Amino acid sequence: MRTARGGQPDQPPASRSGPRCASLAAGRGTAGLVLVALVLGAAGPVRGQPACAAKTRAWVAALERAVGVPTVPLSCQRDLVRVQLRPEHAEPLDVEIAEPPGPAFRRVGRLRVSPVLEVPDFDQVAAPRREAFGRLATWLATHQQEVVFGGSGTPAPVRRVLRPLGVRRAGPWLLLAALALVVASRVRARPLPRPDLLWSGGVGAAAAVLRLGLGAYGPLHVNGQGPLWLEGAISNPAAIANYGPGYAELYSIAARLAPSAPDHGVFVFNALLAALVPVLAFAFARLAGVGLVRAVAAAALLAIDPVAIRTAATESYVVAATTLPLLAAVAFLAAARHASGGERLRAALLVLAGALLGAQCARIHPSAWVPVALAPLAVLPSPDAGGWLARAKALAITAAALAVVVVATSGGVLVGVLDVITAGALPHPTPEPSAVVMGLALVAAVFLRPRPLALVAAVHLAALALTRGGYVLSFISLHGFDRVHLAIPVVALAGALPQAVFRRRALAAAVGGLLVAACGVLGWSVVPARTTDHLEYRWARTVVRELPAEARIVYVGVAGERVVHLPTYAGGRSRAARRVNAREVGDAAGAPPMAGNVWYARTSRCSSVEGRPACAALERRLRLEPVARAAFPALPSARHLPYDRQVVDVEIARVVPPQK
Repeated sequence: MRTARGGQPDQPPASRSGPRCASLAAGRGTAGLVLVALVLGAAGPVRGQPACAAKTRAWVAALERAVGVPTVPLSCQRDLVRVQLRPEHAEPLDVEIAEPPGPAFRRVGRLRVSPVLEVPDFDQVAAPRREAFGRLATWLATHQQEVVFGGSGTPAPVRRVLRPLGVRRAGPWLLLAALALVVASRVRARPLPRPDLLWSGGVGAAAAVLRLGLGAYGPLHVNGQGPLWLEGAISNPAAIANYGPGYAELYSIAARLAPSAPDHGVFVFNALLAALVPVLAFAFARLAGVGLVRAVAAAALLAIDPVAIRTAATESYVVAATTLPLLAAVAFLAAARHASGGERLRAALLVLAGALLGAQCARIHPSAWVPVALAPLAVLPSPDAGGWLARAKALAITAAALAVVVVATSGGVLVGVLDVITAGALPHPTPEPSAVVMGLALVAAVFLRPRPLALVAAVHLAALALTRGGYVLSFISLHGFDRVHLAIPVVALAGALPQAVFRRRALAAAVGGLLVAACGVLGWSVVPARTTDHLEYRWARTVVRELPAEARIVYVGVAGERVVHLPTYAGGRSRAARRVNAREVGDAAGAPPMAGNVWYARTSRCSSVEGRPACAALERRLRLEPVARAAFPALPSARHLPYDRQVVDVEIARVVPPQK
């Protein structure tokens, strides 16, 4: 029988960002700082789509009315819908309804119908769950014509070609292959300049110390979604499979390296990955012909970036979406330099390495697709690439190599994610260009020198302007998304600083002090910033890890648009959990099981207008023995989901079975 588990989609909630965050970039004096600060303070609302299309929700609602069992659509794909049946006095039952071909627990006409659970014999499943499944199958037998699935945005011929392509075996094989090619390209190569090695190593070490020492070590995702992604890396890749397999491929290794604290393994790995950004920016600058002092200035700015420090030691995939495309860009630029020097083999190895890095990154999340697509632009600033025609030729070759490798290794994965997006199971952000960022892009393209580097920076800023409106989550997470595109613009702005700044030590020290002061005044308040979700996670993690491995945790996990996931994997032991939807608590279907080792968690969602009545109703049914309580300030992670009180109370209690 099929085994899988679904999760709530990671939808960016609609909100409007505040202008609290610092911008870390250097331009022509103070004007450059002001422009970049304005960039990071501008934002627009997000416009997303529901979890499933209206036509799918309509027939699921008809199914619910007919079978008399609460039924909720969990996820929708081009040829598959997963629903959850919630019978009274029994655990919910997830069921997948799919088009042929493929295996199935039961075939109802053309449809494949499969309960999603792990049991050797379906007859061992509780009677209410089996009866609900039987009613569903009976309804499907007579209403097949009403069952519709999400459409696909990919033409059928393209799908037929791409769907079978790609690496299916779980693991970061593309990343490892890319790193092996980079090492191979350095065999018998000229040694790197010693000053470059010393400066890049020093900046990287400083960045690592800052990110590890001042890291948040908690979730960054808004609306309680962080633990869902951690669960995907630690124990259940199916929870985040809609976005692609890349996150689990990359971060599961970090989780396994810290078996007693797998989430901290992910946090530390992300912090070290984020510390590579200043090093890669330095390498990119030097390969693009930027002087040593200017390259160090750009790398230092990125190293002390308060937002990067705050978002590094978290579970966020934004760190990988920033680092891997930048690493690919460095590989492509190094390939262009080698090709200009007649070293064709080294160039080919590096182009292939960059393409594999892009493919690995594209598998993580759709938000990484744009930075991956822009990585080949890195060949343009090569100082010895020749005229614009030669640069365009190098760009075309690099882009073609990237496209071929991504399609060959991940074509099926990307088509699958695109199908999920077009079916409505993932949000469809509407591009809302930021006028400030577009203006800065125009300034970079027209006024900054060297022109090829300025052009690449302008394209990245334009991409930032077009996409940042789709990720207006909270002021912290929004500016974390901004970092995906800011490294190369920072390099370009540092490279455009007047030479006079560096000829006079006093002037250089004054400019450097101004930049550091700007970071401190504008951005360092971001470093200790925490949300209620973060504080609740740290508390729940400590309490849950003390619960027995056989414990079953019940909590209200969905209340309107509000979602929360508890770290049931704390301590390296996965515990069973039942996330109750607030709207189902009004009847007996919301009652948790009484048998066994059951615990109840009053989460932060119980302090919201949507969740408070459901939590109170559920608690009235239970005999509870509290084991841990806490109170946190009301600091919402999503701007459009505020609390109506100043303090949020949480609790974990043991459920006492009713007396016979």
